[in-house]
Amino acid sequence: MRHSPRVRRRATTAFGFAEYACGGFVEDLEPRVVPAALCDLTPVLIQTPDAAEPGDRIEVNLEIKNLGAVTSPRFQVEIRLSLDDIIDGQDQLLTTVIRRKIGAGGETQWSQRLKLPDDLTAGNYHIGVIVDPTHQVVEQDDANNALADVATIALFREQLTGRVTIQHRTKSVEIHAVGDAGAAINPDLTTWVVIHGRNESSTSPDLFALAQQIDQYQAGDQILVLDWTAAAASGALGGQGENYIRPVAAWAAQALTEYGFTGQQLNLVGYSWGAEVAEELAEVLGEVNSILALDPARDYPGGSYDPESPGEVNLQAHAEQSWAFYATAGFPFGSPIVASTAEDAFVLTGSDHFGIVSVVTSILALSVDNPVANAFSLGRLLTGLPLAIWQQGGYSSDGSLDLVDGEFDAVLVAAINGKAISAVRYFDGTTENTRMA
Repeated sequence: MRHSPRVRRRATTAFGFAEYACGGFVEDLEPRVVPAALCDLTPVLIQTPDAAEPGDRIEVNLEIKNLGAVTSPRFQVEIRLSLDDIIDGQDQLLTTVIRRKIGAGGETQWSQRLKLPDDLTAGNYHIGVIVDPTHQVVEQDDANNALADVATIALFREQLTGRVTIQHRTKSVEIHAVGDAGAAINPDLTTWVVIHGRNESSTSPDLFALAQQIDQYQAGDQILVLDWTAAAASGALGGQGENYIRPVAAWAAQALTEYGFTGQQLNLVGYSWGAEVAEELAEVLGEVNSILALDPARDYPGGSYDPESPGEVNLQAHAEQSWAFYATAGFPFGSPIVASTAEDAFVLTGSDHFGIVSVVTSILALSVDNPVANAFSLGRLLTGLPLAIWQQGGYSSDGSLDLVDGEFDAVLVAAINGKAISAVRYFDGTTENTRMA
């Protein structure tokens, strides 16, 4: 028996919910009676912060209008997170809210507090809304119910943190920006990663000065540090930190990869044990763009890791370009064996293991018209442009000319204080030459 037309009832949708028409309930009779005048709910504004970290609580401003000719009933709004500006039911749901009815031509505005998921990968995300996602409201136009924010929200972390464990001894490790508290790590940028050595930290003055100098090279590059202070701590005479080189490198490779970096984006700068961390990191990644190794360390007796054993460290095997500097006065710290595995290897005289970082920093700080600047510019490191002024492999590890068995390309001479560059000696195939800095 058919119901009287005066009786209005809710019609149940396939989802089991009542379906409402603007201005009243839809008859559950056949054929359906739909009012001639309908509402039309559409989102018109979404404002989000420019950047946040996964897990943050953020505030989003929203506005929804009723473009129709009659008042709407209450309605649902889904707020979703998307990697593109097309918002649909496949995007990650952040929350669902119920909004009150809107009069014809009216609007509703509010600020919504949201918690971002903790496990989001780095990237640029859109936050968007879907109005009336289950189609409970009969509208003039259902095609205008979704909207994404115009500007994306960059979900980048300020640091990547983790732990490495050897024989039940766990140490904290971290990657963060150089000297810029709160700076986000962006996996879309060309990136330099500076890695300290034994008994040092990311705030060691010489490494910090080097990182700042690299930061001057090219606008838009990102300078990070791999801080493994706890693992590298070995006391005055200890060498236990050497055992953490490979685990630290493996953690860093995983952390950077999961965050969205590729090896081609990365330029690694390592000092002492940090040079071996850089090489092991590059090996796990497969290949990086460049490695700059500053007095890579000798093997510390008794450890489980020996960087000087055959085939253990090869600086040029996993980098498009690699340079290494070995300090002759650095004995017993620096390793000529490891340094000589770089594509371009150089001997430093007049300085030691503790002054080499300052010397290299002084080289990079030279003005472009300095006679030494062109030979050791970061641009030449990154591009691999050959330098025809010297014969490769013309010197031995003590800085003497050795045209037969030499493995080093040139000799850098430090100033008297051992902290700055003074000159470079090289063999051009015919004679030995000196360029003053």
